[in-house]
Amino acid sequence: MVATVKQVDSDTIAEVLRIRHAIDPAASGNEVDDGEAHPWIALLRGFGHQDVIDAVWAHYTREARAVWPADVIARMEALAAERQHDALSAREAAQEEQADWSLEDKAAWSVAWDLAIGRGATVRKARADADETHPEPAPEPEPEAEPDTDDGPDTDGEAEHESEAERDAESESDAGSRGTGSHRSDT
Repeated sequence: MVATVKQVDSDTIAEVLRIRHAIDPAASGNEVDDGEAHPWIALLRGFGHQDVIDAVWAHYTREARAVWPADVIARMEALAAERQHDALSAREAAQEEQADWSLEDKAAWSVAWDLAIGRGATVRKARADADETHPEPAPEPEPEAEPDTDDGPDTDGEAEHESEAERDAESESDAGSRGTGSHRSDT
């Protein structure tokens, strides 16, 4: 599923100007004429709606003066640089995990990654989108064990030799006790 990021439109500009007016009612240019495109739309076109709103709030956390398009653009450039750095770091880490992938799988992953980042997706979302292009490898089959036909703990016939030796010893002792033993006869 490909998610899209809402782009700046007249609703975005109206919200920016409402925020601006609420913080600084004396600032000029707070009016939005529903019949005309506001000049801020042309200046902020191509940016994401929520990014612009966040940039306005970020401006007012540091500045007391009214926000202007140049302030928003500067914040958006800083945000883009942060995202690009984070994205490159995450991409490099992900590609290290792909050492055993085919070139086609790596290329498909990279295209999906670039599209997601280009849409303004977070690094986590871009990774999830890109990972969907590569099927999980099938688990390797476990080697089949040889069937064990012996019932005992016999190791290489040692038990067999021991039992033969024990039987021989028993036979000798039985034969000896029969030959030298005291037989009582009641005659």
